[in-house]
Amino acid sequence: MRIRTEIILSLSFAFVVIISYFLSNMAISHIRSDIRKYTDALARSITEMLISGSPQLDTLMNYIEFPIILTDDRGRIRYVRGYPPSREFVERKLRELEEKGNFIDIYYQDFYIGRMYFGEPRSIVYLTLLPLALLIIVLVAFVLAFFSIRGAVRYESERFWNIFAKGLAHQLGNPITSINAYLERLRRRCPDADDVLERISEDMERINSILRRFSKIGSSPSMGEVNLREAAERAVRFLRFRLRDRFHVEIEGDCRVRGDGELLTWVFENFIKNAFEARREDGGKMVIRMREEGGRCTVDVIDYGRGIPEEIKRHLFEESRTTKEGGWGIGLILVERILRMHDARVYLVESEEGYTHFRIEFLVAY
Repeated sequence: MRIRTEIILSLSFAFVVIISYFLSNMAISHIRSDIRKYTDALARSITEMLISGSPQLDTLMNYIEFPIILTDDRGRIRYVRGYPPSREFVERKLRELEEKGNFIDIYYQDFYIGRMYFGEPRSIVYLTLLPLALLIIVLVAFVLAFFSIRGAVRYESERFWNIFAKGLAHQLGNPITSINAYLERLRRRCPDADDVLERISEDMERINSILRRFSKIGSSPSMGEVNLREAAERAVRFLRFRLRDRFHVEIEGDCRVRGDGELLTWVFENFIKNAFEARREDGGKMVIRMREEGGRCTVDVIDYGRGIPEEIKRHLFEESRTTKEGGWGIGLILVERILRMHDARVYLVESEEGYTHFRIEFLVAY
């Protein structure tokens, strides 16, 4: 939908520019042709007035809307109108007009008596600038329309995810409360099953944590000091049963930012799960490297798995794209949404077979 709209806008922009350029050039061509006709008739009238010594010559010249230069049969300048009173400037203009062919020879009874050079009226100059002016206007309109549509699409997307997150948290909240109540009853009735019930309880707490996160996505989370190293370590602990000995996560450095610890932990979980699922058959490794410099916090997330296909790279944070069978492709969308809530940005630095590098930049450290 968005790509189709952008293509339509681009084609409309090109169409308007081409049509305006064609029409303005056609108008300029007609005006130049008319000026040559008028100048030819004017040259004849001026010739008769010069020979007869008519006092109406100055009056006629006052009605001329374009600059002219009159020369005699020897090429000497005899009359100038519409140009500054600078001999050097007028001579330069004379050469330019001669090169353009903007002149008419004046004859009287087959005798050559001089030449009339004529420039272009200001209207032609304005018309020449018209395509450029239209180009600028249409370009500004195109940019405004493009970003308006892009903002509207983004707003609708965020609105959908907010509603989805709130709805998910609400719909699952009640059943989970009931399950927790049943767990308490089972603990009282089956004291020998404490180990199993404890594992179930841990899993339920994980589900509760996920619901709290979704609930925060759909609202304004509470902000406080967050140690990013601790958030990454919590993510590793949360996923320890899935990772086990098949995947190793190294955390280097430390950094503190203002944010929501649970949501930022979720960010690291998404990166770790993606890296784990993209690991090679012989195992995998991931490095999360943090540093603070210049009042900013930078986090590099590097894994050594299969890499990201080229067709997915462009839309990592925009559309639900995934390489996993049955996957929703919302992990990185949630990551980008959470980080924007923290005045941070995330982008792909590089990805190829055996190496993928994401970078998170927090504009302000705590």
